[in-house]
Amino acid sequence: METLSTLAAAAVAQGKDHSDLPFFLFAQALAEYRRGHFAESVALAKQALASPGVKFRDIQANATLAMAEYRLGHQRESVAALAKADELAKAWPDVDGSNANAGFGEGWRDTLIGTFLLREAHALLGKK
Repeated sequence: METLSTLAAAAVAQGKDHSDLPFFLFAQALAEYRRGHFAESVALAKQALASPGVKFRDIQANATLAMAEYRLGHQRESVAALAKADELAKAWPDVDGSNANAGFGEGWRDTLIGTFLLREAHALLGKK
C-alpha cells in the first residue's frame, strides 16, 4: 500500500494543472484510507469532490469519504457522504447478479469499483 500511496502522491504533485487531477486526488484518498491515514483521506477526498461532475468518481470519492469520516468518529459527516454517494448511484444497474443483461456500458470497471466501495461503506456504517 505504501507504493500505491507514493504513486498517487506523485500523480497529484505532478498533475496540479492536469484535467484529471480530481481522479489523482481520489486515488490518493483511497490509498491513504487503506493505510489507515483517515484524516489525510478525508482532506484528499474533499479536494477531489471540489470538482464535481463525473458521477462514478463522485460516488467513489463520497464512499471513501464516508468510511474515513466514520473511522475518525464523525458520524454525521460519514452518513451525509454515504447518502450523497447513494443518491448519485440510484441510476446504476444492480451488481448483484440478478440481471444478467444489466448494461454497464463502457464504464463497467468504474461501476464495479463504485459499487464495491458503496457496499464496503454500508457494511462499515451498518447501513442497509
